[in-house]
This record gives sequence, C-alpha cells and structure tokens, in this order.
Amino acid sequence: MNRGGRIGETLYELAKRPEVEKVLEIGTWNGEGSTYCLAQGLGETSGRLVSIEVDAEQHGKAASFYEGKDLPVELIQGLTLHPDDYAPYESYLPLISEHHYEQEAPGTHETWYRQELELAGSAERTDVLWELLEREGEFDLVLFDGGEFLSHSEFLFLEPHVARYIVLDDTNGRMAIKNTLSRDWLIGSSAWELAIDEQHERNGWLVAERKRVSS
Repeated sequence: MNRGGRIGETLYELAKRPEVEKVLEIGTWNGEGSTYCLAQGLGETSGRLVSIEVDAEQHGKAASFYEGKDLPVELIQGLTLHPDDYAPYESYLPLISEHHYEQEAPGTHETWYRQELELAGSAERTDVLWELLEREGEFDLVLFDGGEFLSHSEFLFLEPHVARYIVLDDTNGRMAIKNTLSRDWLIGSSAWELAIDEQHERNGWLVAERKRVSS
C-alpha cells in the first residue's frame, strides 16, 4: 500500500479526517507502506498512530525508517494476542480449499501456518492489544493487515472497541485467508456499513464505517 494507489490514498484521506484521532495498525512490516500513508495523513492533524509488528527484523527496519521523521507514530514490536489464540489449522480448511495457491501447490498453507505459529511463539511480548485497550479505551480507525491466521481473532477482539472505521486488507477468499472471515462478519453486521468493498484490486480490501446511532 503506497500513496498514489487507491488504497494508499484512501488510508491517507481517512487519517486526515477530524474525527480520526487515534489509529491502530496491525502489521507494520517495514513501515514504508500503509504505515507511512496513515502517518502522513495524521501528521496533518493532531492525531496519532500506533502500529504493531511481531517480526523483530521488520520492526527494526521500520524504527530506522521513522528515525528523525516528525510523524506521530508509535511502533511496537510484539504479538497482538497470545499464541494460544490461534485457531486450529483444521478450522481453516474450508477457506484453504478455495484458495488458488492450495490448488496449485498443496500444503502451502500448512507450511505458512507452522511458520506463523513459530514466529508468534518466539515473541517476547504478547497480548499487546490488551495493554493498548487498557491505555486507550478505543480507536477511531483500525487497519487489520497482520498475520494470515490470527487476523480474524484480532478482529473479533477489537471490533467492539473501534469507534468509526475498519480497514481490512486481503479479503478475497480466492486469493487470501487473512481477512475473508472478517469481511463476511462485517457484511452480516447491522452495526457496520461497507463504504468500499474492492474484490478485484490487490487481494481484496475494504473500508467499513460504524453506523451512527440516532439520538
């Protein structure tokens, strides 16, 4: 996700909105993609961004990238929840059977699952989301773009604490596992409205806005 692309510009514009003051991103990676789009938007307001990355090497790259930049970004290295919060691999099989990678190279997802679980198990800091909710209470916007197999658990944990906007990357079940179930959940929810639901760009992405309660 970069400025100039549709999703990058969407993140930038959302971050500039006056009602968006506290933003959480799951999945910093090297900090030069979606993190930078959000940070640039928030840099034009009084808002701030918290971004979480479990991979220590990528977190280090992000920290170096933002060193000396006057942007409102807090980078955290750790696991959002706990390794025990991963659903069993078997629970993903209905989704995996539809994924084009699995049809072309059987066993790909099982390898990815083991690798992701190994990375999660190596994290020295866990349950970061619990810490953040205790500190912040809620977030105005949350971007879910972390691990392929923990994202839906993160979504279910955070959804009640998102005040305005949810952004999901990788929502097309033929191309990704990560946020397919979360997209289905939002479609069936009476509390959220899909402002953008793009299934043909990237691996699918969406923006959902919480419906306002009439007084």
